[in-house]
Amino acid sequence: WTSGALVGRTHDEAACATRADQGVLGQGTSFQAQLKSCAKGCWADLGCTRDCLSKADVGLSRACASCHGHLALCTKDSCMRDCMFNSDGEPCARCAADHCRPAFVACAGIAE
Repeated sequence: WTSGALVGRTHDEAACATRADQGVLGQGTSFQAQLKSCAKGCWADLGCTRDCLSKADVGLSRACASCHGHLALCTKDSCMRDCMFNSDGEPCARCAADHCRPAFVACAGIAE
């Protein structure tokens, strides 16, 4: 994924456009580790992943966390074969980018 720049939506429309969300997303690998931990711990369940990411220790808004929850669910549903044994591998990343990234960008307003 690319940096957390706003893409395709105005600042007011983007679910992840708040300064607080941008601050969390700007943590780079730290946020990615939190996202992965939440998604795996929740088996990519949308509500569980959203709630995990919107807890105080992570700090995303509920709207932004929901976009990330949808991304996790889509990746599980669309890319299980490519991601099951190596979620950090190129086949998994390519599958998620092809199948899930457009909806994530539309929801979050960022390309992450």
